[in-house]
This record gives sequence, C-alpha cells and structure tokens, in this order.
Amino acid sequence: MANGFCQNCWPGKSSIHLLMKGRGTPYFRSLFEHMAKHQFHFYQAFGWKIKSEIPLPELTVADESGNSNVVIVYAEVPKELEGAARPGKNTYAKKGQFLFIPNEDARFWVINGNEVRVWKNKQFDETELRSYILASVFGAIAHQRGMLPLHGSAVAHNGYAHILCGTTGSGKSTTAAALHEIGLAVFAEDLSAIEMHRQNGPLLNFGSNRMKLMEDALLNLGYNPEKFERLPYGLNKFSYPVNKTIAETKLPIKHLYILSKENTDRVTIKELNKIDCLRTALHHTFRQRMVAGLGIQKEHFNHCQQLCDNVKAFSVQRPSTGNSIGETAQSIAAHIKSN
Repeated sequence: MANGFCQNCWPGKSSIHLLMKGRGTPYFRSLFEHMAKHQFHFYQAFGWKIKSEIPLPELTVADESGNSNVVIVYAEVPKELEGAARPGKNTYAKKGQFLFIPNEDARFWVINGNEVRVWKNKQFDETELRSYILASVFGAIAHQRGMLPLHGSAVAHNGYAHILCGTTGSGKSTTAAALHEIGLAVFAEDLSAIEMHRQNGPLLNFGSNRMKLMEDALLNLGYNPEKFERLPYGLNKFSYPVNKTIAETKLPIKHLYILSKENTDRVTIKELNKIDCLRTALHHTFRQRMVAGLGIQKEHFNHCQQLCDNVKAFSVQRPSTGNSIGETAQSIAAHIKSN
C-alpha cells in the first residue's frame, strides 16, 4: 500500500475479483464511491481501451462496453519513488512504475502499464495536463506494456504504415501533415506505438486524431493559424485535426524514414543498412532514458532488432535553409508508392 492505494489491485483485469472480494473495506468503498461520483470518458488509442476521468479529445471516442485496459484517475500521487532510478531531474523509474513531476502543480504515476494516477492543483490548466498524458505518460504505458514506442509520426498507404523519425526540428510532424494534405492518412503523431508479433512482424497502432503544429508549419501548408485552436501551454503550437480516414486500427510497418536537415540543395533518400537502422531505432525510442530505470534494456534492444529485421530504413536529408517541407513530402510520397 502507498498513499492509501493498492498498487496491484486496480485496475488490471486479473484483479477484478480482488475488487469484488474487498469491496467492503474502506479503501475499496472509497474507490467505488469515486467511480460512481465521477464521469469517465472512453477512448481507443495505441491498441488500448482507455477509461479516463480526464477528457482527452485528441483520441478516438470508444463505447463504454467491455473491459478497459488503461484507466486514468485523479488520485494521490507521491513526490518520489523509493528505490527508483532518476532518468531525468523530474522523473523516477523502477520496474512497473514511472513517476513524472513536470512542475510543482502536477504529478503523474504510471503503474504496470494499466493505471495512471494524476494529481494537480485546482488552478492547473487541464489542457496542459493533457499534453503530459499524451506524451510522457503514454510513452511510459507503452514501455510498461512491452511495446516499442518510437519518437515519430506515421502515415498509412495501401495497407502499410510508414514512420517518420528525426531529432527535434527535423520536420517529423510537419512532413506528416504535408503528406496528409496530398492524400496519405496520418496514423500516428509524435508517438508511434509498435507491437511485436512473431508471425505478423511489427504492427503500428493508430494514435491521435490531432497533430501539434507550429505557426510556421501551418503557414507553410497554406493555412491561417488564427483558424486553428492554439494550445495554451506556451509552445506556440496549434491543434491540427487529422480525422481517421481508414478502417484499420493497426497496420504492418513497411518503411522507417529518418529526417534531418543538411547542407544540401535538394531532398535525398538513401537506404540504411541493418546496423544503422538498429542504431536509429535505439536512439529515436520515445523517452529512451526511462528504459534503464524500468529494467527493460534487453527487451528494448530485442524489439529494435526485430523492427529492423522486418522493415526497410532510409535517411531523408533535406535542405537546412528555405521551406523544403513540400518537396520532402512529395519525395517521400513518391518513394512510398514506388517501393
């Protein structure tokens, strides 16, 4: 028990009998009372059925029937985890647990890949709260559930997913949005959550219905930023809707593109060998620093190796000056359609 909550009794499917068996105790009475008094929202994303006390309009709405395998609730959250590693100055990680404290007004505790406890000051903006859930919290859930989360956006074409990775500022999201504008479906934004299957190979799960784009990215796409919702947490980003246009919720992965800005005058695409693909996957793992703290280094390495055994990886170099997003999108689209 910690802070009045049972770490292993809620909400995993294997613990439902514990909920029923212990429903007469003060802890379980308060838990059921909490659920009865508060409204929950249901979503489908990253292969998970999510039951959340916090609205997450960026995700696809799901019906209330069936079991949820990820539950997000307001609850007490500790200020530190005993015996945990410190992947960053505001994070704690150990096997099955991840604690994220972005500031003094909010704390997030991710447990066993199926439970998220959130604490916030009453004045803290819920939209900013969502931004942390959609990024670090969901990344931790993916790691804890044995998935490979890559820091990249993805598009879909002809039954396959194509992931775009790169360092900050390389144009991952903007290029995906530009590909969306010319007819490819956006399948993931910023977080690409990959399931590993021995028979089917790596599968990418559908993520968010919205992207976060900078003002200049919208201008480059020909839009007036004033017509889009401005995200309120100081990043000068806007919400760009990309409603799901294909029926599939998961797709096999065909290509991995690594974007970079270089001193060149045109866009070039070059295939990477397996070793460079592996280095790339390891480097571009979402919230890679939490891997060691969670104790999943071997599993993570094997997942990256399995990914590179099943997909083709390419470096995409684009000019570091001028607006080359349109040319980059056209080049990648042509490459996808011809390979």
